[in-house]
Amino acid sequence: MAKRILFLISIIISVSLIIILLLFKLKTEEKPKEKTDKEEVNINRPIDTLEEGMEEKSLIQLGSDETYISSFSSDLNEDGLLDEVIAVKKTLQPSIYLILAVQKPDEESYKKVLEIKTQVLLPNSLDIYTIQLQHSLPVIVCTGVGLNNDQTMSLYLVKQTNNGSISYDTIASLNADIQLQLQDHRTTTIGSLDDYSLHAYNFETNATLNQIHSEYKWIATANRFIKINEEKIEGNKIENPILKELRTGSLEAYKNYLTGVWYMPTTIGDSLRYLYYDKRSDNFIFHIGNIEEIYVIQNMFARRFGFSIIADNSSISSIKRRIEIDIKNIDEVQVKVIENIARLKITTSSNWDGLYRKKKNVFSMPTVEEPISYLELKAIFSNSTITWINENGFLRTNDSAYILKYNEKEEKGLFNLITFDDKNIMQTKSEANKKSFYIVEIIKEQNMKENVEELSIKLTPINFMLSKIEVINEKPIIFKELKE
Repeated sequence: MAKRILFLISIIISVSLIIILLLFKLKTEEKPKEKTDKEEVNINRPIDTLEEGMEEKSLIQLGSDETYISSFSSDLNEDGLLDEVIAVKKTLQPSIYLILAVQKPDEESYKKVLEIKTQVLLPNSLDIYTIQLQHSLPVIVCTGVGLNNDQTMSLYLVKQTNNGSISYDTIASLNADIQLQLQDHRTTTIGSLDDYSLHAYNFETNATLNQIHSEYKWIATANRFIKINEEKIEGNKIENPILKELRTGSLEAYKNYLTGVWYMPTTIGDSLRYLYYDKRSDNFIFHIGNIEEIYVIQNMFARRFGFSIIADNSSISSIKRRIEIDIKNIDEVQVKVIENIARLKITTSSNWDGLYRKKKNVFSMPTVEEPISYLELKAIFSNSTITWINENGFLRTNDSAYILKYNEKEEKGLFNLITFDDKNIMQTKSEANKKSFYIVEIIKEQNMKENVEELSIKLTPINFMLSKIEVINEKPIIFKELKE
């Protein structure tokens, strides 16, 4: 009997040991393997990005003190494989860094080869790209906002030694308090550094709007871009109080100054070009003839007597514009538009480039109190408990959303209220991307029987153009407040 008990105990102990060994093996397999080389990571390894939900990811392992900002692909060493340039923000470091990582020919992995400390301080202002060159490795162009809100531009020429290691030369490093431009003079698809010029615009003094324009060209013997010319551009004296305020570079002051309608005086008739900044909705509108393009502002950066705007097309968010605005006078600005900056990097001419003047007495100025009727409408439309009805349908609003049902057709979307020529305009954009404009009026009537005031909303359909309002040949829609 004792032998049987010992035999059973030995079986239980053996089974227990086998189970423990199996569990230990499973835990060992689940434990992540440590990399032997921290700078080499498989291409399929995902890295957490700066913002939740961002689709772009770094293709190398970032350090614990590094936060991903953006990246792009380019063949840095001309081996036929796409390499990576990754922009990161380091903890306790004000500057943005660029990490260069080359793709290994025999493996689907990248290896960090060097990093570059840039002059850019604001991550949202960063723009990086490469220029392919004849008989040379590419140039990395890095622009953005730096110290004292100055514009910065740096050019880094990629080099490769005989043993295959990657390095770089800083061939240009410019700052300007107005604007920096990289101009392309190529006559062939791929040019050389001689085909490019750099231009910097700075104010001469704090007392005038005089500018100093400096031109830089590539000088091979110096291995960098050298200033070859400098000219003075005459401007006005800073005597107006508004211009003195703008000298401080306050973003709020610039928004107030820009609010309203601007037109290009060199255009006429149907070709007349308008720009409109709507401070309430933070939209920038381009208007010509019957065509209107609305751009939603993503970032705005102020500098002395000027600012840069990065905006997305409201209909196609992948289309972006960079709008450079320089103040020439109290009612004049010089505008430079860089079209579709996601693809086109080098400054080229746009049909929207030119001098614009402010159109007087069109939109209510921000320094003037908003009209009582506008404030009343704003309060009414933000009240989600009110339903407006008539025999053909109803209207409901809540903050910036609306539901409009009329003649058995229901429309949902977003709306915005603006003032134009002392009229309150309601702009709607449906979920089907249909845009409509209405003059909105409040009708107040006294119900003598019940001794109460009754409210109605009158919507008059219009064609809204920045130069005028055209009433569409349709009957106004009147909705009465539903009393419950």
